[in-house]
Amino acid sequence: MAKQSTAKEKMIKARDLIKAGRYSEARAILVTVSHPLAQKWLLKLDEIEGVSFPADVPPSQMQMVPPPPPPLQAEIVPPPQTHHVVLEQKGPGCLKWLFGGIFGLGCGVPIAFCGGIILLIIIVAALIQQGEKAATNEAIDRNDGRGTLEEPIRAGEWAIFEDGEVQSTRMIQPADDVIKEFNRYNSDSSEGAEYVLIWFKIKCNKDRCYPPLDLDLHLVDSDGTKWKEPLFITLDDDLDRKDGVKGSTLEGWQAFEFPTSETIEGISIKWGGETLYQEVPSD
Repeated sequence: MAKQSTAKEKMIKARDLIKAGRYSEARAILVTVSHPLAQKWLLKLDEIEGVSFPADVPPSQMQMVPPPPPPLQAEIVPPPQTHHVVLEQKGPGCLKWLFGGIFGLGCGVPIAFCGGIILLIIIVAALIQQGEKAATNEAIDRNDGRGTLEEPIRAGEWAIFEDGEVQSTRMIQPADDVIKEFNRYNSDSSEGAEYVLIWFKIKCNKDRCYPPLDLDLHLVDSDGTKWKEPLFITLDDDLDRKDGVKGSTLEGWQAFEFPTSETIEGISIKWGGETLYQEVPSD
């Protein structure tokens, strides 16, 4: 019996297909992966589908030619335990409204039932948030009281998580020229922004470690806004292409897109339900 592909193997295969310009095949794989990263890649495919290669590019050098960069966007984390829910006066459509039409659901029953469903979702979200807060507090205790944005883990030190350890040792800012050297088809950074490269090391303390699925990495500005990695940037020694087993150490570059008008206050590292902040290394 053939062994079923893991989410990690599917993501690697989809990424290779995307870089080869085989978007339909990549989409067919991504829709079978239940993970937020797969959903992000699917949304990006919606934007770029139909991109072709210049006629003068030989097959051996074909890599994805990205479209013009979209406007710079930040991922803003809402205040904890803040919920804005507006109930319709009649039953039909309340769940469809709640999910923004993502699942195409509607509710054709009395509003009390819809209200109960919405309340249940809020309770579950609050419990998840409470669990992650407790896990983060344990992680901060594990790091001698450091790991908050106000008291970050020092640059060069290991951030200790339950599943492993993370260290940032080097930063290049701006990194636009370096990223172009990695791959001349990498898109330019958005207007008013620049690329930043950070070299991470990861110690794996669980059976398997795969950074794209395990870690959520962001740069944080002075307002607490988090800036993430641009999709489909090809790097040499890409951290996202590394994986390892328990006891191994992985290392590689992670790219970020950050506004030129802001100052980097720290790195947000989320592994599992734990979030720790670390100082940025010297460039």
